[in-house]
Amino acid sequence: MRSKKFSIARTGRKRWRKSPVLLLSGPLLAAAPAASAAIIYTPVNGGSGLTVGAEDLVGFSPLTGTVGGGPQDFYLFFQAQYLTRPALVGKGYSNPLFLIQADHNPNNFYAFKHAAGYSISAGYLSFYQTSYLNQTLNTGYWQPDGSKAYAGLEFVTNPGGGQTVQFGWVELSYNVDRTVTLYGFAYDNSGAAIAAGAVPEPAEDAALGALLAGCAAAYAARRRRRIQAP
Repeated sequence: MRSKKFSIARTGRKRWRKSPVLLLSGPLLAAAPAASAAIIYTPVNGGSGLTVGAEDLVGFSPLTGTVGGGPQDFYLFFQAQYLTRPALVGKGYSNPLFLIQADHNPNNFYAFKHAAGYSISAGYLSFYQTSYLNQTLNTGYWQPDGSKAYAGLEFVTNPGGGQTVQFGWVELSYNVDRTVTLYGFAYDNSGAAIAAGAVPEPAEDAALGALLAGCAAAYAARRRRRIQAP
């Protein structure tokens, strides 16, 4: 019987492991080792977000679930000479290599703005190390209207040889006052495409809990019958 296991790590990050097999063996109810594939989700300030303004810089790391100063995988900041042009930048020249799904027009790189459910993968949209959020000329890009949306992320391990790729998303809003709010981020560590906004499903945890409780009750009843037998 296939099921899905949901747990919360000590950091508050949520992990959705796929397809463990439940085993009833002797007096113990156990789960077989789960596959490593999982969606790892990190909300920022419980999902209420963190706002970045002019001359601010905040970094975030999907792989470690951290936000703040110091070395991070991605950075949100405003360049001193462009205080109304927020930048979303991945850590380049490193292993892994961290990239943002963006468009390269003749003048610059602009991050794509995705709605919930958009499939982020190695499709026809490219990934770059540097992107900006202020492309106001065309739809499909970030504009200062305060609406929440998603940018696509890519992590490339061992770039150039035997590389592996993972995909993720970051939820942002580019606000009317030209600040940017970071709400959370996630990635799928299996290398599969990820839908923008996809998070572990608490309903799966409830279903698994009910199944475990039912199996435990059945085992207890069987044990009582054995004890009572002459």
